[in-house]
Amino acid sequence: MHDVDQPMTRYLTYLLAQADRQASAGLDGILREEGVSIEQWRILRVLSDGNGWTMGDLAEAALLTLPTLTRVTDRMVGQAFIYRATDPGDRRKVVIFLSDKGRAVGDKLHGLVVQKQQRLFDALGADKARQLMTLLGELTVAAESLDAVSGDPIRPDPVRTGAIQDDGLASRPLSTHQADLASDLIKSTPVS
Repeated sequence: MHDVDQPMTRYLTYLLAQADRQASAGLDGILREEGVSIEQWRILRVLSDGNGWTMGDLAEAALLTLPTLTRVTDRMVGQAFIYRATDPGDRRKVVIFLSDKGRAVGDKLHGLVVQKQQRLFDALGADKARQLMTLLGELTVAAESLDAVSGDPIRPDPVRTGAIQDDGLASRPLSTHQADLASDLIKSTPVS
């Protein structure tokens, strides 16, 4: 038996990572049955707004490093889920769009993800689920605010910079767009 002064479960970041890992494992199984990875689902969901996304913005919103995003989008272009186009506002930029096939797959997956989330909400209870989602949103804003006002230089994220391999399950704070997507998902999930 290991003698640890502070059990890992006393660290918020550990508990967040543990919860993410468990929730993502169940979601991964559901998505894999449909032939789509969690990373692909995130991309399909972000692109479902109908707007073209630059690779940098899409990487941030989908919680992926640029090298991982490039690999995954190359695969998705080959599957005809997405397509690349030149940004009409800046011909030097490429933007990513959802194809009709990608939209159909994304819509089907959205329904499956909502069902999975509903099962999690049922297990937790409606009030606790709402509280958890609210607190996670507040935690994200607080963490971003602390980084912004600390005066300390924000260290580059080793996953985002590619210094370590992204396993697709790394926990990162939600951007405003990600928080909006999460809010939309919550609203579309009926809580018993």
